[in-house]
Amino acid sequence: MRRFIRRTILGLVVCAIASCLVPAIAVADGYQYAGKWGTRGTGDGQFDGIGGIAIDGSGNVYVSDVSNKRIEKFSASGTYVAQWGTLDSSMDGVAVDRSGNVYAADYWNHRILKFDSTGALLAQFNTKLADDFDSEPHSIAVDSAGSMWITDSGDSLVKKFSASGDYLGSLAKGSDPGQVSRPIGVAVDSADNVYVVDYLLYNVQKFTSSGTYLDGHTTIATGDANLLYPAHVAVDGAGSIYVADTKPGTLISDGSVKKFNSSFVLQTRIGVYSSSPVLDGSFCVVAGVAIGSSGTVYVADTTFDRVVEFTSSSVTHATTTTLTGPSSVKVRKTLKLSGTVSPSGASGSVKITKTRKVGTKWRSAGSVKVTVVNGSFRYSFKPTVKGSWRFVARYSGGGGYASSTSRTKTVKVK
Repeated sequence: MRRFIRRTILGLVVCAIASCLVPAIAVADGYQYAGKWGTRGTGDGQFDGIGGIAIDGSGNVYVSDVSNKRIEKFSASGTYVAQWGTLDSSMDGVAVDRSGNVYAADYWNHRILKFDSTGALLAQFNTKLADDFDSEPHSIAVDSAGSMWITDSGDSLVKKFSASGDYLGSLAKGSDPGQVSRPIGVAVDSADNVYVVDYLLYNVQKFTSSGTYLDGHTTIATGDANLLYPAHVAVDGAGSIYVADTKPGTLISDGSVKKFNSSFVLQTRIGVYSSSPVLDGSFCVVAGVAIGSSGTVYVADTTFDRVVEFTSSSVTHATTTTLTGPSSVKVRKTLKLSGTVSPSGASGSVKITKTRKVGTKWRSAGSVKVTVVNGSFRYSFKPTVKGSWRFVARYSGGGGYASSTSRTKTVKVK
């Protein structure tokens, strides 16, 4: 099932940067691309299908290398340190406890492996219950008591085990708040609250250490604050929540790591999805997110077998994008659109994506980039087909301003 989920994501996500179809929002803070490390292969510091990523209290980074059946340890800057594993394992999600012990979810063998920080195997715990049909542990998080929270892709459960491996219970299955349907990522904060992302329910939920539902964020529309296909989650020391999100399909992609505060209010988006491995600050299919003590965000990209780093930036952000024009126009007549990006000194470019409604679906009609000069831009287009047309303007950043906003305009072509 885990392999099915990964291949489903790979098959559906086109990993292309595309526009959101909602009004813009204010962005509170930002991040800048800081570098990347790792390549595909079997050597030291290389990967063949990343499964997860975690950070210990000293800043060391642990990455599970699925096909190479190992855990690799790196310094905070990505320097290779060590590796270990077992030939019969298929280690996927990875976590570190408060003492620096490293845990790996071995989905093929229905177990959790526990190592010390040098790779010595300390214990292994069975995740397959008596009534399980197909236990496949995927992600793992460990609380201050050493209890293990596991998302099990085989039976679509979030299970809790004690530090000694005793089964303590599972979150309820269903579609209501406090229930899970297809959980993927799990994280634990400093107060032992548990966070679970569910891609079928389009949400991230927060629970107490005993499994009581506290809060959550659920949306299924496009846009900066919305979750289209949440896959992984991490929490920093301040309680901020980071959700790796994408939207499968060939028309719309809203992919990034979305940072929320502890009340699930969006703070910013980090990075972009792309099918190009050479685009700095981009990633395709995310296998995990981890946050360093200094605030560095590490994104594990299983498509390109690398880790991408982002650090907090101090650049000024555009807070509003406008897009204006007529509500209708005659076919083959020039449609003139104009817009602004604030603050008024912003420069750079706006990507305008065009879609046309065919039946009940919106079909891509291409995109163009137009230049922003002193916070303003213009675009002219001559439609040759009648019907509803949608134009999305997304500011791409430049001149010291970060990419952050979008705006939509729908026009009837008569």
